[in-house]
Amino acid sequence: MTYSVVAMDPAEDLVGVAVASRFIAVGSVVPWVRYRTGAIATQSYANYTFGPEGLSLLSDHSARETLKILLDKDPQREKRQVGIIDKKGKVVSFTGKECLDYAGSIEGKNFTVQGNILTGRNVLEAMATEMEKDLPFIERMIHALKAGEDAGGDSRGKQAAAILIAGKANEFVESSGIVMDLRVDDNPEPVRELARISKLWQAVHWDTSRVKIADNGKKIDLALRKLAYKSLKDWATARGLDHNINDTEIGPLTLASLLIESKSDTYAGLTRK
Repeated sequence: MTYSVVAMDPAEDLVGVAVASRFIAVGSVVPWVRYRTGAIATQSYANYTFGPEGLSLLSDHSARETLKILLDKDPQREKRQVGIIDKKGKVVSFTGKECLDYAGSIEGKNFTVQGNILTGRNVLEAMATEMEKDLPFIERMIHALKAGEDAGGDSRGKQAAAILIAGKANEFVESSGIVMDLRVDDNPEPVRELARISKLWQAVHWDTSRVKIADNGKKIDLALRKLAYKSLKDWATARGLDHNINDTEIGPLTLASLLIESKSDTYAGLTRK
């Protein structure tokens, strides 16, 4: 009842899972990630134990070995669908014979995409194409979900999406290595909303470069009018982004977050102070 991508980017030292589905709160079920260990997507009558047990197995086993161990002791294995990547970037996927059509997967370099109850294989092909592009890892993962959705996605419709990413621990990252854990549990446009809050998250935590406000003045003024804010400072302060602006410059991710928000219905009708 879901489509997902499990992937790693050795250059960025990130590993993660992104998922979308016509199943409420899919992010609470499918994605499991551990830094420098690997990642797992468990879906289609998901066996919840595949997540924690699989990550423990990946500490000492390959993706393929881990999958075999998990499936060998599961009497309902033919109902399951799983995607796994190990710390070496090796991937494996499994689609049980009792998964509902269309169900399948595509394995690529450092990624695997899988889904069930899809409109067709073209959903997975579109996702795989995005994963082969030269884009930042998180952007590539969300683009893959969007491409899958545009190709037909879950044949029952849209409801939830999530992204779970692990990387090197630092001042913003807990020791477990989770650098991004975002969920849209119930929304008519879950992938679009996930993209929006992903931009906001990155703006809050990672927006270190700057662009000139004057070069983007018209776009900024129009966005602020749509959102009913008197000044850029007021908006940035309300979003916890005031550290990313000064009198003449703004972080590019912060700017992107403003522009995306101005085109969204999420904040429509809220009272401004």
